[in-house]
Amino acid sequence: MILGTIVNQSVILGTIVNQPVIIGTIVNQSVILGTIVNQSVILGTIANQSVILGTIVNQSVILGTIANQSVILGTISNQSVILETIVNQSVILGTIVNQSVILGTISNQSVILGTIANQSVILGTIVNQSVILGTIANQSVILGTIANQSVILGTIVNQSVIL
Repeated sequence: MILGTIVNQSVILGTIVNQPVIIGTIVNQSVILGTIVNQSVILGTIANQSVILGTIVNQSVILGTIANQSVILGTISNQSVILETIVNQSVILGTIVNQSVILGTISNQSVILGTIANQSVILGTIVNQSVILGTIANQSVILGTIANQSVILGTIVNQSVIL
């Protein structure tokens, strides 16, 4: 079931598996080359994101704002709450493991090349991204809007609701 709006989507080359609900906004998304698996909660806004090259696994809570962030090269494991603001980030090359909720804003990033695993809800806005080349598996809720994307070249499996 697709109940929302998918507008001008550009490229999704990966696999979307077992995704139950998309309720948020994804606008002008540029490149996601990794895998999104079992995603649990993203409640913020992802806008103009540029590069995420690492793995996000079992993510638990990000409550702040990620905007124009430039480089994260390490590993974030079993992180439970991020309540601050990350500004001007451009590349995430490390691994984020065991996180479950993202409640903040991710702005001005363009490529996600890593893996997002064991997350269940995306409630925010993904803005200005253009290509998703990875795999989205066992994602349970995305509560935004997908806008300005043009091609889906991957596989969407067992998806239940896009609002």
